Amino acid sequence: MTSAPEAPEDMLESPREGGEMTLLDHLFELRSRVTWSAAAVVVGMIPFFYIPLGIAAIEFLIVPARNQNPDFVVQAITPMENIFTYFRVMLLGGVAIGMPMLVYQVLRFITPALTSQEKRWVIPVVLGTSTSFFLGLVFGYYVVLPAAYAFLFNFGTEFAEVTPTISSYMD
Repeated sequence: MTSAPEAPEDMLESPREGGEMTLLDHLFELRSRVTWSAAAVVVGMIPFFYIPLGIAAIEFLIVPARNQNPDFVVQAITPMENIFTYFRVMLLGGVAIGMPMLVYQVLRFITPALTSQEKRWVIPVVLGTSTSFFLGLVFGYYVVLPAAYAFLFNFGTEFAEVTPTISSYMD
């Protein structure tokens, strides 16, 4: 025997703790998680709206190149290149600051499909992933960038001087 169809208001309520979910419930849950993730990125971008802080972040990113070549300068070829670079740094700073929330939201989305044994690992995985992410940023900045710039800025200098644009440098 079939049961009566669910009322529309029942369909909007998605179970949060396990159980079965319809495709629509999954999509609503995904929309909620993506919204929280986007909000985390926007909140992470807020400090960079203060222009001196955004400029300081760009200067901070240029330091490894200047350590390899004290005369290092970047150039802007197009009129909008500086503003595009500023907004790119702002967005990536927002992603970096919001990364713990992004990881948390991904894990919260998949948690209902996990067993209780696996669910115990959600918080340690969020903390471990976030820590690894930030350690990777530090490692890249202090170890990888100086070594890469030492090679790239000296390779082929016999026939061409390296003067990158600000956007190609930030890429």
